[in-house]
Amino acid sequence: PVYTYEAIFLLKMLDKLDEIDKKKHINWIKSLQRPDGGFWPGTGQQQSHINPTYFAVKALIELGALNQINIKKLVEFVLSLQHINGGFIPTSGLQPNPQSTYYAISLLKDLQDILIKQLSRYIRELEKVSNYNKANKLVDAILELLKLSSSDNVSELINSINREKKKLESYAKNNILEKILELIPSFVYFDTIDIIGDSISLDEYLKNKDKYKTFTNLFKLANLDVEKVKEISNPHVRKRLFRKASARITGMINEFWEQEEVRVNLDIDGDQILVFIEDDAGAQADPPSRRSDGFRWFLSFYINFMAGTKGELRNAVLLLDNPGWVLHPSGQKDLLKTLEDLAETNQIVIATHSPFLIDKNRLERIRIVERKPNVGTKVYEKFWDSMYDSLQTIRAAIGAEVSDSLFGHKNNIIVEGYSDKVYLEIMAEFLKKKNKESIDLDKVMIIGAGGADKIPYLLKWFKAEKYNVLAILDADNEGRKAKSEIENKHKEIDANNEILMLNEISEELKGRDLEIEDLFDEEFYNLAVNRAYRDIFERKLGKPKVSLEELPSDGLTTKRYGKFFKEKGLGGFDKVKVALEIKRILSEDKSEDIENMLEKAIENFEKMFAKIREKFRSKGIEL
Repeated sequence: PVYTYEAIFLLKMLDKLDEIDKKKHINWIKSLQRPDGGFWPGTGQQQSHINPTYFAVKALIELGALNQINIKKLVEFVLSLQHINGGFIPTSGLQPNPQSTYYAISLLKDLQDILIKQLSRYIRELEKVSNYNKANKLVDAILELLKLSSSDNVSELINSINREKKKLESYAKNNILEKILELIPSFVYFDTIDIIGDSISLDEYLKNKDKYKTFTNLFKLANLDVEKVKEISNPHVRKRLFRKASARITGMINEFWEQEEVRVNLDIDGDQILVFIEDDAGAQADPPSRRSDGFRWFLSFYINFMAGTKGELRNAVLLLDNPGWVLHPSGQKDLLKTLEDLAETNQIVIATHSPFLIDKNRLERIRIVERKPNVGTKVYEKFWDSMYDSLQTIRAAIGAEVSDSLFGHKNNIIVEGYSDKVYLEIMAEFLKKKNKESIDLDKVMIIGAGGADKIPYLLKWFKAEKYNVLAILDADNEGRKAKSEIENKHKEIDANNEILMLNEISEELKGRDLEIEDLFDEEFYNLAVNRAYRDIFERKLGKPKVSLEELPSDGLTTKRYGKFFKEKGLGGFDKVKVALEIKRILSEDKSEDIENMLEKAIENFEKMFAKIREKFRSKGIEL
C-alpha cells in the first residue's frame, strides 16, 4: 500500500490519474482489508497493521473510493489500537510508538473531516430535493454516516432529518402512484441487436442520432459528449477525451468478456469517429467488422443492455429472444456466465434452442413452451414428467439428440427420477466444497430415467452406444424388480459393475429398504418439507408446519409423507418440490443446527460417492 499510495499521489499531482485502470487499483486495495477493519501488507505477516492501513486509506481517498470499504470497521480497528498510556500500537501484541500514534490520529482526523463534509452536502441536497425516492435515499445515506460520526454536529443533523422526514411523509401520501411507478423495474427486450459499426461521420451522427442506437449508447457509457467534441478544435484535447472514453469502455467490457483480454478504442480522424479493437494475440487497430460475429454481438448487446438499465446493472427485467446464436459455444458459455452475474440483481428470461445456454446443474429453471393447434401456447414447469427419461422433453424442445452435449456424456449415471438427479448433483457440489468424498460432475452425466422400470432399457441403450454407465436403484420393490429383470433378461449388462443398490453403499444399510430420501436425517427432511409446503400447510391445516410425530410411523420417508398428505386432503406429495427446496437450503449459508442435521447425509453420500467411483474405476475411469 505504501508504494501504491505514493504512485497514485504523484500521478494525481501530474494530472495523469485518469490514464490508469482505477478499478483494478481500488479492487486490490479493497482486498487487503481484513474482517477487523484494518489492512495488511499483502505479503508476510497476516495481522492488520496501522502502517498499511494508513497508506491504503490515503490511496482510496485520492481515488475517491473510500466509500467502497467498511468504514465502520476501519474506525473500530484504529480506536482498538490505542494503548492504556494514550499512544497507539502498530498491531496487537506490540508497544505504542510515535509513528503509529501519528498514523492513527491522522487517519481519524481525515475520516472525521470527510464524514462531516459529506453529511453537510447531503443536508443541503435534502433541503432542495422534491422527489420522494431521491429524498428517501438521502435520508438513508445520512443515517449511515451518522452511525460513524461522533462530532458535535450530530444532534443538529438529526433534528434536520426529523424535519425532512415529516415533509416526506406528507409528500408521500399525495404521491402514491409516483412511488409505485418508481418501484416497477425497467423491462429491456432484445430480439435483434443493432450491431456496432466500424466508424461514423460526426456530422451524420449528430443529425440522425435515432438511427444509430448502439453508437448513442456507446458514447453514453463512455462518458463521451459528442456535441462537445464537435466544438473542440484543439486536436490534443480531442485525443485526450477519446483516450479516457476508451479506457472506461474497455474496463467495462473486460469485466464480462473472458475469452480474451481486449481493448475497445475510440478515436477521431477528421470528421470520422472510429471504433477499433486490440488484443494480446496481435490484433492492432482492427475495426469491429474484422472480429468474430460472436464478439460483435456480445459487444453490441452489452452496450445496449447497460444503457437500457441506465448503467446500473440492477432492478431490470431482461427478456432475451434466442440470444447469442452467432456465438461460438465457448462464447455462449461466457454469455451464460455474464447472465448469471447480471441475474444477481436482475430478473432474466431467455428463449433459446441452444443447449450451451442451459446450465445442466440448474435444470429446475427451465420452462418448456409449446404451441399446440387449437389450444394455443402452453408453458410446462415439470419437464421431467416424461414417458422416457427426465430430459426427453427438453431434448424435443430444442431439437437435440441424446448424444448431444447437454444430454449425453461418455460417462453416465442413471437414476430413477429427477429428484434423485437433483440430490446427487447438489450433494456432489456440497461435499466437494467441504473437501469430502465426492464425484466430478464435469466428468459424468446424471440422467433421471422417469421410473425404475425404464432403467433396464436405458442401460441397454447406453451399452449399445459403448458409453460407460452405472445405474443406481432404490432398495425397494420397484428397484429390486428392475434389477431382477436386468439379471434375467439382459445378460449383456454386467449387474455387478453397472448396478448399485442404495443399501449396498455401506454395511450399516445392507438389507434395508431405502429410497434416496432415506439417506437424509428425518428432521432435516422434515425441515425441507415444511419450507416447501409452508403456504399449503397454512392454508389447509391452519399452521405453517407439520411435526414428525404427526406422520405414520412405519415405511420409507416419502411413503410416510404421501400417506399423510392423502389423509389430510393435501393432494399428492411432490418429491421433486422437496428436492429443489433441499437444493436451495444447501446453496445458502447454513446455521449450526442445519449443519448438525446434515451429518447423517454427509456420511451416507460420502459412502455412495466412494462406491460410484469404485464402480467407474473398475472401467478405468476416475471420477
